[in-house]
Amino acid sequence: MANKSNAERVTTAKTPEQCEILAENALKKGNAELAMLARQRRVELRAAWGRFELYNTRLMQVAAAPASLKAFAPERREPAA
Repeated sequence: MANKSNAERVTTAKTPEQCEILAENALKKGNAELAMLARQRRVELRAAWGRFELYNTRLMQVAAAPASLKAFAPERREPAA
């Protein structure tokens, strides 16, 4: 099997926690480049997760809005037959 490059290795970490573990292990083995790449990926994943949380929060606010704005909504009418 061919050796993976540091860039390929860092993509195996899927969470910020996995990136931090990878960075610590890389430093223990003397691979400073991999540690740096793992920490960069950790920051990217944390930023992406933050955007995801913000998106979900906005969705929850929109889902809750109709109930809070019900008094301002026009009454529903039955279609004319």
